[in-house]
Amino acid sequence: MIPLASIGQSVMIAVAHRHRIAEGRSDAFLERFETDYGVTEQPGFLGFKVLAPVKADTHVALSFWESRDHLRQYMGSEAFKRANMGSADEDIWAEEPSDEPPKFGDIEIHEVVIDREPADSSD
Repeated sequence: MIPLASIGQSVMIAVAHRHRIAEGRSDAFLERFETDYGVTEQPGFLGFKVLAPVKADTHVALSFWESRDHLRQYMGSEAFKRANMGSADEDIWAEEPSDEPPKFGDIEIHEVVIDREPADSSD
């Protein structure tokens, strides 16, 4: 297996937005994602998934983009503003376990350097 970046292919971007949710507020958090706020129409958008914790203390919203430029364009768009409007002042966010003020999520941005698909089983 050869990493994508080493063979000159454009590098997909994965964004992991981690959310610490208040106890009993998971359903309210997930309802926020019933509307896509136009993200699916953004150039370079490849997909979106929300992960619920099993052995973790955060929900994770994952989005995938063709490139960093596509992600930057989305983050400067009206769709991004609509999707994130009011995020900080809702009662679904859990308090941070420190002296820091509550946050509505931590964002990590990664390059996808290895991408493996399922084997084709249509023999």
